[in-house]
Amino acid sequence: MKPAIVALLLATPAAAAQPFDPRLPEEALITVTAPAGPGRVFTPVVGLSGEALLDRQPRSVADALRGLPGVSVRTNSRGESVARVRGSDERQTLVFLDGAPLAVPWDGRVDIGLIPAGLIGGLSVRKGAGAIEYGANAVAGIVDLTTRQAGGVAVAQTGPYGLKNLSAAGVMPLGGLSLTLAATHQAQGALPVARLSALPFSQPASDRRLNTNLAATSLFAGLGGTAGALEWRASVLNIDAHRGVAPESDRNPSSARFWRYPDWNLTQAQIALELPIGAATARAVGWRQWFGQEIKSYRDASYTTLRGREINDDDTVGGRFTLSHPIGPATLRWSLSGQLSDHHQTDVAIPPGTRPAALLYRQSLASGGVEADVPLGNTRLTLGLGLDRSANPRTGDKPGQPARQAATFSAALALKPADRLSLTVSGGRRNRFSGARELFGEALGRFLPNPALLPEQAWLADAELGWRAGRFTRTLTPRAASASASSARMGRICVSASTRRPPRASVLMQRCRCRWPMASRWNSPAPRLMPAAPASPCCSARRTNQCWRWTGRPNQAWAKPSICAPNCAASARPAIWPTMARWPGWRQPPNSTCAPVCRYCGWARHK
Repeated sequence: MKPAIVALLLATPAAAAQPFDPRLPEEALITVTAPAGPGRVFTPVVGLSGEALLDRQPRSVADALRGLPGVSVRTNSRGESVARVRGSDERQTLVFLDGAPLAVPWDGRVDIGLIPAGLIGGLSVRKGAGAIEYGANAVAGIVDLTTRQAGGVAVAQTGPYGLKNLSAAGVMPLGGLSLTLAATHQAQGALPVARLSALPFSQPASDRRLNTNLAATSLFAGLGGTAGALEWRASVLNIDAHRGVAPESDRNPSSARFWRYPDWNLTQAQIALELPIGAATARAVGWRQWFGQEIKSYRDASYTTLRGREINDDDTVGGRFTLSHPIGPATLRWSLSGQLSDHHQTDVAIPPGTRPAALLYRQSLASGGVEADVPLGNTRLTLGLGLDRSANPRTGDKPGQPARQAATFSAALALKPADRLSLTVSGGRRNRFSGARELFGEALGRFLPNPALLPEQAWLADAELGWRAGRFTRTLTPRAASASASSARMGRICVSASTRRPPRASVLMQRCRCRWPMASRWNSPAPRLMPAAPASPCCSARRTNQCWRWTGRPNQAWAKPSICAPNCAASARPAIWPTMARWPGWRQPPNSTCAPVCRYCGWARHK
């Protein structure tokens, strides 16, 4: 029996009065980050208008994105809801709010389950090689959120497992200005357990998932207006939450993680400006983000005895400037963006519980480029070229590393074979630089730093066929392909490809080829989920009880295994090495002193 949710919804008629992209149905909304132009060609886009959001009655942005073609929302091992476009990695999809990125730079992602849907006036998801305004790190897709600019809405929901959601948002005139206010409180006592037999450890015999409670309160205020020809809008968003993270119930409690977030706070202030200058148009967005969280690690599922604490404080400032102007029949669009983020981290081991000095990590990102919209009769062409750069001038107690940069380029061609028929072909290359957490983070002793990670480079291609008759539009994407590659001294090269045939869901096919240090002859195509690394490169005389393994995903670090015990007998190991020996090129590890110590550690886990 499906649990019932009682909801009350009040909305003004203007609540859905949001502009939409004339190329697409009403459910698709244009973005404020990369505005449409008469000659501009975009990659495929799906989205929801304000009216469609009212019909869905989502509690958060995560709920609103569920069900969109080519978009999935999953909960990671830290309890965060993250968006994935076409099966991409969770850090390969960026989330923007009124033109400013929401991701916490240290981690490269943001929990969209904590962003209330009430303040959103519309959203769009752009797939493929995005526009240059989005800058670096948007290698698979972009989720662009626009705040409410008309009307109002109030929602009250209650349901089983302690579910509560109270939300109100409204836009009101204030002289010649427009004021937007929104407030939301959401809470849950626990998540339901779908199948108790799948949780053999650290889960009581109950239909409530252990340690999955959540309470979050968010406030938003925005003010916009005009000053002569200048249009401006300033806003601030604050989200304050505390929650638990479900224990790792698929493994022995001796190696499982038991975490809680007693304090999670994100505040972001931003301002957007637009000014026509003759035939040209200048746009600017500036943002400042403050983020803080505390992670408490416990020794067992009772959540009473602390093992350690991690305290994070982040301060980020960034901006983007774009200038578009005609040049002959074409239009040029210049873009320059930059971001600087400081991350202070304090790790407290218990015992003794003494708080050491905080470590400072600093990362800067910069992107610049130009796009050209070229009309070719009934055909439109958009070409882009840019350069992305990342530097880490402060690396805490870890070794420094050089700045890295990579070029980006794209092309999109729009054709009209017939009056109601359109064909768009696009492709390009985009870059993603590893976040500081991927490079230097240890996650309370669960991960090994990997400062040698190089940028990801994704090659993307799309073809989209559209047919329009009045208000009816049919859009087909018969094939969408992408490939990404990254490498590092730790030794890995991974290539993935995806194929999508609507209306079915995306099908991800991945073929990884990983090189283990000290054992190049073990190179071999491996399964889509990589097993534990051969023991020779992961065990040493100094680390006999920590068999480090490769996570098997692009741009991730070596991870401590889920099941590894000191001095375990050889008989305790499953028959994995004979299986690996049957794979072409794989051999049983030659290090005889290592094999009896580290047993097979299960499938690789995402960091």
